[in-house]
Amino acid sequence: MTGVELKPLENSVNLYTTSKLPKQNADFEVFGLQISPKVGLCQIRAVGKSINTDSYGIALKSKFEELSNALTSIYGKADKSDYLLSGSLWKEPQDWVMALNKKERFLSAEWKGEKGSPLKNNLSMVSLDVRATGTDTGYLYLQYNFTNDSTCKEEVEGAKKSSL
Repeated sequence: MTGVELKPLENSVNLYTTSKLPKQNADFEVFGLQISPKVGLCQIRAVGKSINTDSYGIALKSKFEELSNALTSIYGKADKSDYLLSGSLWKEPQDWVMALNKKERFLSAEWKGEKGSPLKNNLSMVSLDVRATGTDTGYLYLQYNFTNDSTCKEEVEGAKKSSL
């Protein structure tokens, strides 16, 4: 389906990586596919290209808003979160990326659909996160969960337990 051979991700059950999908998006470079032998594709995970930014995270925030707006036009209103953990040392505006890098700040959006208005294409949830790889770089992480995702999670947990 992707036109390239999928590579199993080491130490993960039913998770494969690829650099190519049938529908490409220039903002992303690596994709993870959670595929169950029983129920098929359960998740698509997209890792964005590295974004150079300043300590305020302006370029990261801008790219997040751009992609978030595009997803909102497809899936409706998102639940957005932008918060800093209580007690973080990295609370000043110029510490935004450092706090993100230290996993003390989070910026995300989730689309879950509503009763009577579910997400299309058998999706149960779409989520978008901003992640940092340093004090002046980061990327976007996009994940699509399909309605069969809970079955996949049960299979993964079963595989982990069977190895004990």
